[in-house]
Amino acid sequence: MKKWLIIAFLPVVLVAQEKGRITGTVIDGKTKEPLVGVNVMVKGTYYGAATGLDGHYFIENVNKGTYGIEASIIGYKVVLQTGIKVEYGQKTTVNFPMEETVLTLGEEVVVLGAKPLFDVDETASVVRMTSDDIANKTVNSVEDILAEQVGVTKQDNEIHIRGGRIDESLFIVDGMSVKDPLSGYSGNLYISAEAVQNLEIVTGGYNAEYGQAMSGVVNIKLKEGRDNFEGAVKFTSDNWGLSGENIQHYKTDRFEFNLGGP
Repeated sequence: MKKWLIIAFLPVVLVAQEKGRITGTVIDGKTKEPLVGVNVMVKGTYYGAATGLDGHYFIENVNKGTYGIEASIIGYKVVLQTGIKVEYGQKTTVNFPMEETVLTLGEEVVVLGAKPLFDVDETASVVRMTSDDIANKTVNSVEDILAEQVGVTKQDNEIHIRGGRIDESLFIVDGMSVKDPLSGYSGNLYISAEAVQNLEIVTGGYNAEYGQAMSGVVNIKLKEGRDNFEGAVKFTSDNWGLSGENIQHYKTDRFEFNLGGP
C-alpha cells in the first residue's frame, strides 16, 4: 500500500530520494594487506561488487533496510556481517578482515553487526539529531535548529557555517542537493521542524563526496508515511498578555498541522 505524508506550511520543492550506498575495504586479517577480487554481496538481493586493487568496494542504489553483507573469495573463509542498516541518501561503511582457510567453500563466519559508540576513523565534526531530539526544542524550522549550533549563525534569513557565505555550504534533502548548480545559492531553506526525521550537520573535516562544500554540509532526511494515521497541531503567538490593556502585538501568530498515514 502506498504511503503518504502531508505537511502544512512547507514551501519546499519535492525531490526524488537517493537510495543508500554501501562501501568498505576487504583485507587479509593476518597481513592487513588489501584483497583484490573479493565478491561482496548483499544477501537476499542482486546487489554486489568486487574489490579493486586497493581492496575497496562500492555498492550503489541499495533500498532502505537491514541486510546481511557477505564477502567471499577462494582461499579464504566466507564472512557474513548481519544487522547492517542502510538509509536513503546515506553511506554505510562495512569493512571485512578475512581469514585464510584450506576448508571447502561454503563455510561461513557470522559476525553480528553493531555500530560503535565512537567512530575513531571519523575526522569530521558532526552533530546528529533525530525527530525525538527536535521535538524537545522550541524551534519552528530547520533554519532555527541550525542557528542554535556552534559555529553556525543566521543573518538576514541566511545560514552561515564557520563564517562562510551561504553559497559555500551544501544542503541535502533526502539525498538530493538543493543547491542551484549555476549560482551556488541554496535560498531560504525553510523546512518545518515537524517534517524532519533525521538531521546531520557537518561543520568540518568532511570527505571527498561533499566536494562542493567549503564551509559545511547539512543533510536532512524527511519523515515518511507510516502504517497508521497520525497528526499534530501546533499554535504559537507573541501575544502573552491575555488580560492586559496595552499589549504590543507583532502579529506573529502561527498555526501548523501535519497529517500522515498509509
